[in-house]
Amino acid sequence: MKRIFSLFLSLCMLLSLFTLVSCEKTKEVDPELTLATFVGQVIDVPAGDPLVITGETYDQPLLINAVEGSTVLFSGCTFGQKIYFNGTGGSKAIFDADNTIAENVSITMFNEIKEATIDTPLPRVILLMPIPCFTPYQGTILASGISEMTIDGVKYTLETCKYGLEADDTVVPFDPNAGYNIFGVGTWWENGEKVILDFAAVEESE
Repeated sequence: MKRIFSLFLSLCMLLSLFTLVSCEKTKEVDPELTLATFVGQVIDVPAGDPLVITGETYDQPLLINAVEGSTVLFSGCTFGQKIYFNGTGGSKAIFDADNTIAENVSITMFNEIKEATIDTPLPRVILLMPIPCFTPYQGTILASGISEMTIDGVKYTLETCKYGLEADDTVVPFDPNAGYNIFGVGTWWENGEKVILDFAAVEESE
């Protein structure tokens, strides 16, 4: 886990190297929901050492408030309702493979910063198990140990990535023979248009 976590942190810092790819604006999830009207369980994640949460059960909608520089790891938890990640620059929420997720559970990137650029530090959700995600605002979804992930109703896999990340951090077109085993999607709004960056990389064994 420590090795995977370190690699993910390195990958997230490299988003500023990618070329922009725009797509049409998609329908936002829960458009009437605001931080002020949220009803459910709330976790406030402070900056500093990672907050590790194990064996907890969340039977109400869950809002994770994560400040810049903060990290929360969920392990062996049970989620019965939707998850909302209100993360600011560079904050991280990690869901390992030992969690139990109800069929209707999804994760929505939920922050009130609508406009960003390629240089904006993005909040990050790191998945070691498949959980559907929605990105009406800004964020990066990273995956390891799973074959596909769904973001805004679109399936992403290693094979559908447009970019690859080499060992020296060079961004190149996706190479189907490169042996990639992790992948990610970064998304934000810029000048009223949604931008999507999808990439793959190799997680080296120790």
